[in-house]
Amino acid sequence: MPVEPAVAIKPNNQFFVCWSYGDPADIHGHLYDADNSTIRDDWVLSSLGDFVPVGPNFRPKVCSTPLGYAVVWDSHRGRDSDIFLKNFGPTGTQLGSFVVLNERPGNQTSGDVAVSPRALLICAWQDDRNDNFDIYGNWACLQIPDNVVAGSGFNGRVPLTWDHLYGNERISRYKIWRSIGVGAPLSQIATVDLSLRGAAGYSLRDYIDFTAVNGQSYLYRIEADVPESGGLSLWVTATPADSGHTLRSQWATQTPTIDGIISENEWQDATRINISTAFTPQPVHL
Repeated sequence: MPVEPAVAIKPNNQFFVCWSYGDPADIHGHLYDADNSTIRDDWVLSSLGDFVPVGPNFRPKVCSTPLGYAVVWDSHRGRDSDIFLKNFGPTGTQLGSFVVLNERPGNQTSGDVAVSPRALLICAWQDDRNDNFDIYGNWACLQIPDNVVAGSGFNGRVPLTWDHLYGNERISRYKIWRSIGVGAPLSQIATVDLSLRGAAGYSLRDYIDFTAVNGQSYLYRIEADVPESGGLSLWVTATPADSGHTLRSQWATQTPTIDGIISENEWQDATRINISTAFTPQPVHL
């Protein structure tokens, strides 16, 4: 019979229920909408493909994440038990691969999971590797680009920057996705190949959307173009503007503009640059 239920709910009242069931036991899940209608019916979420546990799976815990849900459980694979983690999207689709949070001697059991607003997961469990039970923990992360930033107020363009997947900085290919406002369909507008920027290109993670129209607000998400990708990043928004952001100099023959292009006369006679920003009481002089 079904035992050990766990549940998590999202701000839109969508909720995810999971439990242990069967002999040997597996972890089952059922995803519901706010009106109790089924989004995804009962399925076995502890299945690991070719990495199949030979023993039962117990004690699931679930939490809501910015991209869906995270589930941890104990897996007894014919020897000691370990803690496994999987991430799922808002329709129950698995995001990325499973994670074994520990493969130490002894039994790791009774895991739990919590999430930060940036989708960084922290997991804790009971562990007898030292011949008595202690509490251990470990960070985990959705395999998505982190710290995505989109610049507003630039004339006819939106600059984007982001950080690599957690623990995987040498990724060179990323996909850029965009929609016009929250809830509108996303479309891929570019693939960025950082390897074309030289040996250290993987660290130069940026892109400028030159197709953006002034006054229109856009939503952007970034995706790593690798098999281990966990899907799209958290979304960010930006709105380009006619006024643009500029650097103003008292002595330059023309106003330097932040556009990624240095024109011939832009800085030739500038001896002091004034940077004005809404966040400082006085201009910054370089």
